[in-house]
Amino acid sequence: MNKPMDFTPVNAGRYDTHDVRNQAAAASGFDAFTGDVVLKAALLREAPWAVSRCAAVGALVGDPDVQEAARLANRHTPELRTHDRFVHRIDWVDFHPAWHQLMTLAYRHGATRLDFAVGSAELMRQALTLALIHTTTRRGLGAPLCEQPMMAGVLADLAPEVEAATLLALRVPKATDHLDDDDGERAFARIATPIAKYSTARGAGDRADSARACRSGRRVCGNAARTSGRSRGCAVRRVREFVHEGARGSDRRTRASAVRLVSCPVNSLDSSRRNRPP
Repeated sequence: MNKPMDFTPVNAGRYDTHDVRNQAAAASGFDAFTGDVVLKAALLREAPWAVSRCAAVGALVGDPDVQEAARLANRHTPELRTHDRFVHRIDWVDFHPAWHQLMTLAYRHGATRLDFAVGSAELMRQALTLALIHTTTRRGLGAPLCEQPMMAGVLADLAPEVEAATLLALRVPKATDHLDDDDGERAFARIATPIAKYSTARGAGDRADSARACRSGRRVCGNAARTSGRSRGCAVRRVREFVHEGARGSDRRTRASAVRLVSCPVNSLDSSRRNRPP
C-alpha cells in the first residue's frame, strides 16, 4: 500500500535562490493625504472643512485591498446586456462587485461631488506620486534615480506643473460654492472654470507621459552616462554648439540661458559614472 501523501506546508524560504534588490517598492501601504504636503496645505487654505474627509480617503488610497478592488474594476469593465434570454429588451449593465465596493467607499466619504471637475488633476497627482515612489526607491549608477541629473530635471519640471493644477482644481470649486452670495467669486468662477477644465484636461496626458517615462529612467540615465563616457568631451561639444546657436539668435533669453549653461558643470554624467561602485 502506498504511503499517504504529506501535505504539511514546507518552508518556502528554503527554495530562495537570490534576493531581488534593484526594483522599486510597491506603491501601496502609504497615506495619500497626510504624506502630500501640497495637497494638505491647499485644502487647509481653500476647504478646511474637507480635511478630515480627505484624510480618511487618503488612508484608503494606499490600502492594498482597495488597490486590488481598483485593479479588478479596471480589468472588468461594465457589460451592457441589451436583451435577456427570452429576447426581451432590458438594457441592463452588469458591474463587477469591485465597482460597487469602490462606489460604497466614494459615497461614504462624500467624494463624488466634484469628481468630474478635478479628475484630470487627480490623474496628474497620481502619476507624479507613482513616479516619485519609483525614482526614490529604484537605484541606478550608484544612487537613487531621483538623484541622477537627467531624472532630477524631469521631476523638477513635473512637480510644479502638477502643483499648479492641484491648486487650480481646489480654488475653482471654492468659487462655485459661493455663486449665490458673492459677486466676486461668481465672476471668478465664470472665468476660471473653462480655463481649469481646458488646461488640466489638455495637460493631463502629457504629465502622465512624463511620469511614465520615469519608470524607464534607469535605462535612459545609464545610456546617457555610457555615451558621455565613451565619447570624451561629448557634453562640452554640445554646450559649445548651444552657445554658438544662442549667440546667433536675437532672443536675449536664449543668450542668457546659454551663458548660464556654460557656467554649469558639464561633466555631471561622467562624475556619476565614475562614482558608481564596482
